[in-house]
Amino acid sequence: MNRTIGLVILLLIVTMPVQADYMAGVRAYQDGDYDLAQLELYPLAERDDPFAQLYIGLINLYGFGVEIDLKEARVWLERSAKGGCRTAQFVFGRMYEQGRGLPQDYSQAVSWYLMAAQQGSYVAQFKLGKFYLLGLGVPRDTMAAKHWYTKAAEQGSVAAQITLARNYDQGGPFGQDAQQAEKWYKELEKRGYERGHKFIIK
Repeated sequence: MNRTIGLVILLLIVTMPVQADYMAGVRAYQDGDYDLAQLELYPLAERDDPFAQLYIGLINLYGFGVEIDLKEARVWLERSAKGGCRTAQFVFGRMYEQGRGLPQDYSQAVSWYLMAAQQGSYVAQFKLGKFYLLGLGVPRDTMAAKHWYTKAAEQGSVAAQITLARNYDQGGPFGQDAQQAEKWYKELEKRGYERGHKFIIK
């Protein structure tokens, strides 16, 4: 047998049980069986699987089947975020934003949101737009805010689309632009939102 093919087969044999454990853990998490989720995912998290670490972190952060343990959540979410998981990067940034399990620090929140945003997280992109618009943790920068809101809106963020539609319609910090307002109102209408709807953005 070709040595390269042999190595590939061996790698598949080794990784298949790991993938099965991961999928079993995710299914258990989605089904609300957090005991089973931890049983399947914890060994993988200890072996530095960033996605398993994410789920273990979320279980502890929100108290899914366990007592809320912010210290434990911080450990796993930070490891996951540093391992490149964009969802963990966003959640870790939000912990800094809210001062939940970490000292409130907007500049740290921005740094983690930026990592997630650069990997395509539209919720992180929306947060960056907000932070640059308000000058939270960064100097106020209208152009940067517009950039990140637009990136998020293009990916389907309803909150970002509402922000842009209102701004361009009413002449907010990005300037009045009827064509742009119409563009984003139409995107919202495709998703069942009416123009007169009173949106609440958090």
